Amino acid sequence: MELADSPWETDMKSLGWFIIGLCAGAAGAQSLNIDLAPQAGIPSASYAGMGLPGVWNDATGADAGNLRGLDGLGTGASLGGTFSIFPFMLDDPGTSGDVAALLDDGAWGAGDVLLHLSVNGLDAGVYDVYVYGLAGGMPQERTLFEVGNGYGLTGGAYGGTLVEGLTHAHFTVQVGASGIISIGIAGGIWGQSGYFNGLQLVFDPCLADSNRDGVLNFFDVQLFLSRFAAQDPRADLTFDGVYNFPDVQRFLGLFSAGCP
Repeated sequence: MELADSPWETDMKSLGWFIIGLCAGAAGAQSLNIDLAPQAGIPSASYAGMGLPGVWNDATGADAGNLRGLDGLGTGASLGGTFSIFPFMLDDPGTSGDVAALLDDGAWGAGDVLLHLSVNGLDAGVYDVYVYGLAGGMPQERTLFEVGNGYGLTGGAYGGTLVEGLTHAHFTVQVGASGIISIGIAGGIWGQSGYFNGLQLVFDPCLADSNRDGVLNFFDVQLFLSRFAAQDPRADLTFDGVYNFPDVQRFLGLFSAGCP
């Protein structure tokens, strides 16, 4: 898509996919790391953030149309949606290295209207979704995210570590035949814009393996029950936004069946 000349012409041309959306073929169910702007750099493959270590996609470049997995190989998944953005860079004095590369740049411009960024071409399954929304050095700014049945608010003063509700929000999403995860973004305070640094998708190959150690045992049951009591989205195994017996029933069924 041809964009009008502006001080951000090059960046805006490369970010056109945010406005018009992209289509892609099916992708293998896997985890993805995505940095929304490269102005402060791209995190290294050794940086896990809140998800898993691996290659980080540059959403402003060719990666947007063929997202790479943690191993660096193309997946066929792509980015699209209606989130019309401008790139930004804010130098937060408390960040450095990979954290600065993720949090000190990103995209802004959602305003008060809830717009959407989508990850297309995913295989069906369950994914943990981590979205980062921090405007470094501007603690008064807030970003509202909508993913699946949940909402999360981010923003504030960075304190040296990644903290849910400040640097990021976490959601658990079941992807169906559509192969799409849609992320709604808006300003979290009336009159402000949303700030979106990046996102991570972590594919859950076995929902009964709560601690992801590859072994099903008492510790998985204990962790599930703890999450269920806290109404953690990872315990909503029926994905209906309600924490009740069907969630426990499904966990027990998955636990009995074992992991593939």
